[in-house]
Amino acid sequence: MVKSVEDSYPELWHYTTAGGLMGILKSQQLWATNLRYLNDSEEFTGFFDRRLLGILKIGVMNGIAQAKMTPDGMQAIVASGGDEKLEADLPNQLLHAIRTVSLQHQAYVASFCYTRPKIENDGLLGQWRGYGSDGGYAVVFDTRTLVNMMHTTQARGFS
Repeated sequence: MVKSVEDSYPELWHYTTAGGLMGILKSQQLWATNLRYLNDSEEFTGFFDRRLLGILKIGVMNGIAQAKMTPDGMQAIVASGGDEKLEADLPNQLLHAIRTVSLQHQAYVASFCYTRPKIENDGLLGQWRGYGSDGGYAVVFDTRTLVNMMHTTQARGFS
């Protein structure tokens, strides 16, 4: 079974400028940035090119394994051409659909980093350099709390 984000990365770091930090503290909110205004839109499109397919493959494999546990699930797998065909085709089909829909709409992004043991005390030097021109800051979030807050916000109908 695949670990949840919060189990895999107990803390997430958000790098920002001094002005960004003041905005977070004053509003008690995190604001996402429109993809068009990122310094490097590859930060967004690169996710589709390098990471999302792997995530989808894991999800499809887990879904197939769960579906095999029930007669209806097995019937659906057979009707779709079998588990090997699903594992080969479905992740790419999902990737194409998600990428198309995501890039056609106004996409907003909030970026976070995770740490590895050797950098957990100092953060990522490249991020400090990128946001340090006016006194860059790293805001460290408890991932489980952040995920719970996002679910609560979504349940209230806010985006």
